[in-house]
Amino acid sequence: MGSGVPPLPAAASPAPRADPLDPARERALWWALVGGTVLVLALLLRPLLVRRR
Repeated sequence: MGSGVPPLPAAASPAPRADPLDPARERALWWALVGGTVLVLALLLRPLLVRRR
């Protein structure tokens, strides 16, 4: 208080840039969910299918 220095104006934040990998990231998420589901089903069904022979 009383230093004689005027306060600085608030800085504006930069505009957010578009993420070029956003579509690929979303596709990768869905492929990971599908692949994980297939893997779990294969691990669960394998003993049942082997037992039939």
